[in-house]
Amino acid sequence: MLPSITQERLQSLITDIPLDHLKSRIERFTARYRNPDAPKQDPINDDVAALAYAALRMPSTYAVAQKILSNLGDNDYDSILDIGAGTGALLLALREQYETSDIHALETNKHMLALAQTLCENKKITFHKDQIQSFKPTTNFSLVTISYVLNEMGDDRAAMIKKIWSLTKQDLVIIEAGTPRGFAIIDEARTIILNNGGHIMAPCPHEFSCPLMGTETWCHFEKRVARSRLHKSLKPDAERGYEDEPFSYLIASRTPQKQHGARLISRVHGGKVLSADMCKEDGTYERIAVSKRDDIFSKIRRADWGDLID
Repeated sequence: MLPSITQERLQSLITDIPLDHLKSRIERFTARYRNPDAPKQDPINDDVAALAYAALRMPSTYAVAQKILSNLGDNDYDSILDIGAGTGALLLALREQYETSDIHALETNKHMLALAQTLCENKKITFHKDQIQSFKPTTNFSLVTISYVLNEMGDDRAAMIKKIWSLTKQDLVIIEAGTPRGFAIIDEARTIILNNGGHIMAPCPHEFSCPLMGTETWCHFEKRVARSRLHKSLKPDAERGYEDEPFSYLIASRTPQKQHGARLISRVHGGKVLSADMCKEDGTYERIAVSKRDDIFSKIRRADWGDLID
């Protein structure tokens, strides 16, 4: 769930907006995002659309950001740049984890920018209304993050990835939707970064070519998110009290990483015999089946999708 103060601010902003208006805006941008061939105009074209998007998506994107940032462990960053800040969900997770870091945020959409500034009020974040291609900071950043932005790029995506990496002094976090397209974008970024002196921190336990490319599956994970009363009212099919948000991600570093263990890239199924998909440190992908006689059984039984098993 979102921090209570953020949830309260968001609720207060939409109090006077009829629910039907919010639902109408949600239908518009949902249809746009689901159609890759749709015109490229930004569907968040006024403050109501920005609020509708935040009410619908912010709880999930915040929860995903928290989960991914946990992979950074105790790393310390003096300066952070978030590209495509959107509603500010990732910014809130960053500020929560890195209380003293100097955080900067880029956002081109004026309606999203205004909303993020409101929801991140008093968080000591410097906002820039600028595009990454034209952004010229005086120094690079210890940590750079970008979420749900690269999928909006066209032929210039590779150049943008290189520009983002050039601004990264230490570590880079990329988040995309957990779809085949999102996975393909992550793999593209992974290849570019490896070819430009980078190293992989997560989720891959290796730096070989991805063993899932060309198969019928793709590397993604899920985060279970509780639905608020507002969230459920905006989604006509929201019968359950939670939803599972799929995501793909990459954490890259300038520092060589010690690769160890294997990553669970599926749910764990079964009872007396457990099965799961694993990406291994030797660059292979395997569907394992373990019983109580196997030493790894207890680790697999307690593990969640996305955990590293060593």
